Amino acid sequence: MKEFLFYIIIFTTTLNAQYNKENQSVDVIPYWNKDNVLKYKIIETKITHKQNDTINKKSNSYDLKISVLDSTANSYTLKWETNLNIPDDKPEIKNYIDKNLKELNQIQIIYKTDEFGTVQEIINKKEIKKTYKKVFDLLLNKSSLGEKELKMIYQFIENDEYFNNYLMQDLNQFHLFYGLSLNKTEQEDEINFTNPITQSPMLLKQRYRLINIDEENEIYILSMSQTVDENQFLEDFKTKFGKDFDKDIANPNFNINVLLKQTFNNSGIILNSTYNTVVDYEGTTSTKLKEFILK
Repeated sequence: MKEFLFYIIIFTTTLNAQYNKENQSVDVIPYWNKDNVLKYKIIETKITHKQNDTINKKSNSYDLKISVLDSTANSYTLKWETNLNIPDDKPEIKNYIDKNLKELNQIQIIYKTDEFGTVQEIINKKEIKKTYKKVFDLLLNKSSLGEKELKMIYQFIENDEYFNNYLMQDLNQFHLFYGLSLNKTEQEDEINFTNPITQSPMLLKQRYRLINIDEENEIYILSMSQTVDENQFLEDFKTKFGKDFDKDIANPNFNINVLLKQTFNNSGIILNSTYNTVVDYEGTTSTKLKEFILK
């Protein structure tokens, strides 16, 4: 049976917990202390090109501050602070927010992890929803969207699963490897996920392993790949869009590649995290890049 392969390969880290030379393994654990503050620049880039010609490119950057509010023997409480992510190519919206919505411009996510840095829960979800609703109320009053579009936007806020998945996107990228113990033997896991297009539940297979070790520089290359069964994928789209949809989705020129690369120091601090998604379809390639850079 063929499978669609979402390539999530090559994570680069330095020793952030304990490296065991005998069994060639690494434990990915943070060493955070209360009142630690980490500051990052987030850069998002979207590029569309056909063959060798770039036909569209957009870039956006904003700041991130992560504060350790509490540290115990079995948990961390963190605060994730960013400004509203408004694309740089929308200066009129940015200017309006800076002038009229300063008190709503900053988004704060308070969340808890276990002692290994794995995200457990978002604590202040209700407060975040209120902030987003206020911002949407003000901005949508200035828009020309129809009733159907407005209803979809507010349904996104009110739906706990959709809204939580949205908030978790960056947290998942940042915390992906924390809590894992990896070696050169491939480890496989199966997880539930929601198809972002059809909103149907599906299964992903995740495979992790330690790829390479640079003992001199304490650099470790890790990999994770994800696969979804092709038949499951096609049946889901056929159910949603009709019996002929599989002719398009099965097109051999359709391909998705996802690359995530992370660099840690020996205290479990992420120095750089790059998430790259590339979609090829009928000769057109769309690339979406999100990068966290420690300041």
